[in-house]
Amino acid sequence: MRKLQLALLTALCGSALLGCSGPNLSMEVPAAKDPANAPPPLPSPPPPPSQFGDAVAFSLAEWLTKPRAELAELCDEWQSKVDALEQAHREHKHLFTLLPDLHLPKAVPVFREVKFSAKAGFSLPPYAKEGVYDNALALHVARFGDVDAARKLADPSAVDVRAKIDALAYSQNYPLEWTRLVALVLHTSQLRLAGGDLDGATELVHAHKQLRLALDPKAAQGVLGATLLPRGRQTLTQAVAAWQTSKQPILVEQATEALAQWDSAPSLAPMFTAGQSRDETARLLGSPATGHVIVTTTPLRALDLWELPLPADGLGTVVACCDTADRFVEALFFYRPRTSTAYPRPGDLAFYWEEARCKAADVANTAGVLTKEYTFGRLTSEVALIPQSNYLGAWVRIGGPAASTATALPRDLGVVNLNRSFEQNRLRLTPEQRATSVTCQQPKLLAQMKPALPGLKPAEAVLERSPEHNLVARVTVAYRPDEGATPPLGQLAQPLWSAFGPACLSAAPGEHGGQLLLRWEDASTAYILNLPFADAEGARLMAEDRHTDQNAYAEQVAAFDRAERQARFAAGKPAVRLPRNVEVTWATRPLALQLGMSKAEVLQAIPVGSSVYKRDFPGGLSVAFAGAPVRPQPFLPGQVFVRFDANERVAELRAIYVGGAVNASAAGWTKNLVAGLKKTAGAPQETPAVATAWSDLSQKPAGVVNEWLDDVTKMTCRCDPSGAELVLRACSEQYADGVPLPALDYLARGVEQCKLGDARADVVRRANVAQPTIAADGALVLSPPKGSPYDAVLVWFEKDQAVRIVARHAVTTSPAAVTPAQMSQQLVDAWGRDFPTLGWPQRRDHFSANVLLGFGWHDDRGRVRLFWEETSDSGLRLFTEWRTVK
Repeated sequence: MRKLQLALLTALCGSALLGCSGPNLSMEVPAAKDPANAPPPLPSPPPPPSQFGDAVAFSLAEWLTKPRAELAELCDEWQSKVDALEQAHREHKHLFTLLPDLHLPKAVPVFREVKFSAKAGFSLPPYAKEGVYDNALALHVARFGDVDAARKLADPSAVDVRAKIDALAYSQNYPLEWTRLVALVLHTSQLRLAGGDLDGATELVHAHKQLRLALDPKAAQGVLGATLLPRGRQTLTQAVAAWQTSKQPILVEQATEALAQWDSAPSLAPMFTAGQSRDETARLLGSPATGHVIVTTTPLRALDLWELPLPADGLGTVVACCDTADRFVEALFFYRPRTSTAYPRPGDLAFYWEEARCKAADVANTAGVLTKEYTFGRLTSEVALIPQSNYLGAWVRIGGPAASTATALPRDLGVVNLNRSFEQNRLRLTPEQRATSVTCQQPKLLAQMKPALPGLKPAEAVLERSPEHNLVARVTVAYRPDEGATPPLGQLAQPLWSAFGPACLSAAPGEHGGQLLLRWEDASTAYILNLPFADAEGARLMAEDRHTDQNAYAEQVAAFDRAERQARFAAGKPAVRLPRNVEVTWATRPLALQLGMSKAEVLQAIPVGSSVYKRDFPGGLSVAFAGAPVRPQPFLPGQVFVRFDANERVAELRAIYVGGAVNASAAGWTKNLVAGLKKTAGAPQETPAVATAWSDLSQKPAGVVNEWLDDVTKMTCRCDPSGAELVLRACSEQYADGVPLPALDYLARGVEQCKLGDARADVVRRANVAQPTIAADGALVLSPPKGSPYDAVLVWFEKDQAVRIVARHAVTTSPAAVTPAQMSQQLVDAWGRDFPTLGWPQRRDHFSANVLLGFGWHDDRGRVRLFWEETSDSGLRLFTEWRTVK
């Protein structure tokens, strides 16, 4: 028949050529065709096959009889076919027209990669050495039915290993080269079938039939059967769906009938020995253990010996994690970025588990991470794809329930210690900052942060305070690559795994798409390695406090601070950050005072002159300066109070700062004063000033109290619209907040006739009047003695004790003729007369911008106020008030 068709085709071609040779043939009208003499029509091309073939060109049973070397050559040939098809598919030359959604991993059983060894007599993986016994490999190949190779690999002295090998033997030996060859044939046939080649389907179906016949019952129900028998089921199942869509019932029927034979395959499970010792696991993997983990140096060995049908392409790091007792609990497989390009779904990465119909469950999609869980008895596997991450493309975790941290997490992070208060940590890390969250970018300090991450440099550290207590809530260290690109996750997290054991892996939403989280935690602490998916963000390591009872924990932290402080004193190295001296450059000779000076040294240091006023008071002395400073200055101390302890050593220095003029506004120069202190001592604790001494008067804008503290000094600077007061108080090992001193008492307490605190009866008795005069508001009216600067005195009592005294200044001119500006001058003159006892005022009140209304002084027991006001009966008058401070 084919000869007849060929003859007819030749004749037709010849007629066409002869007809084309006539010069005018194309111009003539063709004659009517005679149907009787018309040549037969050309045959149509044969239709594509619509059913599977009847046979294939290979025999798996025959291959079992071939020498290993020949099987190894056949493996190489079929491996070349697989490589060529996969390369063509990547280059879009071999399209998966029938199964466009097929993503078939190449997971060759027994060993992913091998090379035949003539010396050993069988194929060896690249991580095995010729002539070197390897019991783990021996047991592995024995499980796949190659007992002959296993006996050569096993140490002759390992009697127990050899007994296990004998127990694993099937009725015949199945060379590992044969097992790999069968898998390559099945893989090749699936790649061809995906492209629509029915010969691939034929090879797949017949190979499976031959495989079922080649395996003895023990092999079919063992590891060999569990590994090979399910292969092709999922691809053929997808093909059935495609043929149903394209309405090819014969192919659907044939494939469905063939698939029924796949259902007898045994279950597939990893050879995963949870609970094995760390050293045994290290020997199995052929990699050294570091701390609580083994980071494999040969990832392929882990895939092979754990019998995991996961793809090797893109696999970066394999980590075996152990618990506190160094018992193996879980394995982690990390794939390089962009793994989702080859395997867009978790089920693609776990293709062979899907094919073996392992128990599976989808997990909610978080931050674009696709996750699926598989169950193998008591083992679970979590397969996660991360399409957007630049650190990681996918991870697979295999083990028992989610592992907890293997060991107690350290709370000493170098510069920062989570057991220390937030304030003490802030002083070490960022003394120049004061907030609930502070940031350090100093390389020297950051270099001391622990734990260090290989290949990364710390760029900044953020310290966060607990909302209600002086506790550290969290420390976050941000990193950038040391040189070049960010290291792979296995290298990055190895120190953490080694030190702390297994981590809980998860994904979370983030500002730039999402982030991968590795979390270690114990009862009190959590470490979180945060790896954002975006390139613009760097890695971050967070250490968090997890105490739930914050009140009880705050007491522990306070005790920790005290213990550290005592240790510093014991070592003779107390923390010293604050200035301990005050220098006054008012007079020709500067006055330099320092905490710890003796009283004799202080007296020797005080300059002598008409502008220097020294006055003793209980427990100390005051030095005030009048007139103009020797050189103009924006601000300087105008008065210093020196207070001594029981050993007559300076325990406190109080300096009242003044501006360049009496009427100068303190708004500008006090800011500069505090700025200078901050530059020297760091950021202070700022609190609103509470003017208890002046609570009865109109309130000015709230002042601010700035406070600093180190081991030996407490420094306080109080600023308000009137000026500033700086206090330096010595601290000791026993008194962390300043050595105790009696109340400051340097102000006069009233007039000669009456002092604050006097009993009413005593005041009346000294007045020597039969019937005391009582004002309308209940005040006792006293008449000053002759020669007194006052012409009237009023006294108010509480519980029969004098609490307020007001004396009216005597005048020689008519008050009705005096203006506010003149009263302001009288106020300054009166202050000048009392300057030796009062010194510089701590409060200034104004009638108008340039007209003073009053001055005020206070100590710890009372206050003195010098002011003028308009009275109802005598016009503008000047007064002095003494009042108890509550």
